[in-house]
Amino acid sequence: MGGRNSNELPWIARALMVIGLVVGLLVFFNVWSGGTLLRFFEAATAVSTESSSPADIAPEPVFEAPSETEIDEAMRAPWDCYYEPSFNEDWHDDVVCVDGVESFRPRLLPESGFVTEDEMRAAGEAYEVELNAGP
Repeated sequence: MGGRNSNELPWIARALMVIGLVVGLLVFFNVWSGGTLLRFFEAATAVSTESSSPADIAPEPVFEAPSETEIDEAMRAPWDCYYEPSFNEDWHDDVVCVDGVESFRPRLLPESGFVTEDEMRAAGEAYEVELNAGP
């Protein structure tokens, strides 16, 4: 046959053999894997009956870590002012005010020369009410 080896198959026969081999391997692996291969191809070729335009698909929410300000605001509690002597010979700063994030000593009753513990406690409670009343 014109210089051709008589043992050589025509190209169509070779192509059919390769296709048969591939289909056979797919069937074998599908049975061996419990049908997962078939489910994969079904899912890949499934046609949705619903509209799948990009506008209809909700984007997946992206987690964003809270900022330092957001963390501080979440940790913030109502102000609490209480008597705590500073032992610095200045009676006007013997109250501490805290809100879970900040802590400071307000200078209360500056017009009075000597201040008693009871007066500082009362001034601290009044200042606490003022702080919690807001801006």
